[in-house]
Amino acid sequence: MKVRDGEDVMVVVMTDGRKSHLYELGIQENPTPEELSIMRKKEAIEAAEVLGLRSDQVMFLGFGDRELGSQFEKARAKVTNILETRKPSAVYFPSHEDVHPDHRATNIIVDNSLNHLKLPTKRFRYTIWRKNGSKLSSNHVTVDVSSMIEIKKRALEKYRSQTSLISSRQTRPILDVQFIETFLKPNESFDV
Repeated sequence: MKVRDGEDVMVVVMTDGRKSHLYELGIQENPTPEELSIMRKKEAIEAAEVLGLRSDQVMFLGFGDRELGSQFEKARAKVTNILETRKPSAVYFPSHEDVHPDHRATNIIVDNSLNHLKLPTKRFRYTIWRKNGSKLSSNHVTVDVSSMIEIKKRALEKYRSQTSLISSRQTRPILDVQFIETFLKPNESFDV
């Protein structure tokens, strides 16, 4: 919606996704982590293009999958530089409630960087991997995205490495249909 409304949007991808098949399915080859990293980068660009972004509006920081917490200072320096250069009016990033370690680390890194810079940036936090029973804070906003559902669906379809079988050793996709459906609801909620 932001792109459609003419706003300047930048997507920053913190990690390379190389270990999704290793952690979820124990697959280390066909594809290798390196091949998967290349695939995930291409998928992110294709999905961004479906959403109306150009490839130069997607920035890859290249930190190893599941290694962001151990690269905190280096990641914080990169994120701080991006924020200081762009001075965004709003930033969307994972919530501290997200159970994925890279998502939690991203939350801390972005919050830390924004606090350090003292920018008047609005913060919108979302949760992808939610703990059972976790809920939005009392300070949240809900956005009607019903006009974007078909575009979101087409963008999600670009993540073939996550939504389909790409290895002869796979018995299921990384993301199941039920999980994907959670992203195709008419409303999105953000802790603010």
